[in-house]
Amino acid sequence: MSLAKRLKSVSEAAGEPAETQTLDPRPDLKEDSHLWDKLLRLANDVDTNLAATLNGFRCMGTRIKKGRTGYVLRPDVDPVTAWDSREQYEEMRDKWLRPHAKVIGELLRLLLRKAS
Repeated sequence: MSLAKRLKSVSEAAGEPAETQTLDPRPDLKEDSHLWDKLLRLANDVDTNLAATLNGFRCMGTRIKKGRTGYVLRPDVDPVTAWDSREQYEEMRDKWLRPHAKVIGELLRLLLRKAS
């Protein structure tokens, strides 16, 4: 199933409009679930379309990881439960997230301050 179809099916299965999907859609990924709850709420306050896009990336298994200077988004790669490949993630990241890179960076910095 294509990424677009997978993201659409997850959104439809949630049974609510994308702009209200501000809770982590993957609470099974416990390590960073609390961070995704916060990030999705912050993003929704800024741009509901961005929040919906981030929600879709989380559905696909994207993680919030601690980088050298703050939080970063990184893919889980598993053809059954996450991204098919790192290349697939990078292609979708470049298409959907890169246009919002500045805002996402600001949100991740804010998230780090709130988590401290």
